[in-house]
Amino acid sequence: MKIIVIFIAILAFNLTACAQKPAESGKAENISAKLDTTLPWLQAKIWEYQSRPVSNPARSVVKTTFEGKPVYYVPPVCCDIPSELYAEDGKLMCYPSGGFTGSGDLKCPKFKLEYPDYVKDNKTNIIWQDKRKPAVENKSTLVVPDLK
Repeated sequence: MKIIVIFIAILAFNLTACAQKPAESGKAENISAKLDTTLPWLQAKIWEYQSRPVSNPARSVVKTTFEGKPVYYVPPVCCDIPSELYAEDGKLMCYPSGGFTGSGDLKCPKFKLEYPDYVKDNKTNIIWQDKRKPAVENKSTLVVPDLK
């Protein structure tokens, strides 16, 4: 009898877990609906960033203009990782900053976008920023038994 009750409890738990998955995917669809759906490459790039662990600072995508054309700038996230600059068609134009030298790949040296200047003009805005919280590190603690 106990085995049947345990089996039913496990079955009910599994069904509830399955019932929650469509709701989670609906939430993901709402996130993608907020993105510019006319740019599937950008949506795919953001999904790629979201599939990676959370970075510090958090990843973001900034829409701005460069040489009179709309571009998408992804700031560097850490260490020697370069920033990325994409044309409106999704082609990677250059790595404007970061990398080992801090100067990027020098293919578009005229492009400058500093963090405090992001929203100073009407042509520049953050279109996506990773809002996830970093996972708490699993630090094992030493348990000392009380030997009294």
